[in-house]
Amino acid sequence: MLTTSSQHIIGVKRNERKEEWYDQECREIIETKREARLKCLQRNTRAKQEDYNRKRIATARVYHRKKREVIQRKVDETMERHTKSESKNY
Repeated sequence: MLTTSSQHIIGVKRNERKEEWYDQECREIIETKREARLKCLQRNTRAKQEDYNRKRIATARVYHRKKREVIQRKVDETMERHTKSESKNY
């Protein structure tokens, strides 16, 4: 009773992804992968399974690319600070 009342008044906070690489493109591609998975679960055919696998691989590629871009940007910033002798000013 107390829990439901507090949830009704205050609300429930949803956990958001805190990674800086996770953006709208990631949300869209994960949604298309989710839809393909649901279709595959509803009626598992070879075509639907292959479509889901293609979308799963595409999602992983986007994630890896985004993560690499963020890491490369951080490395570039660190190198720039190092060349300017500002390595302690993060």
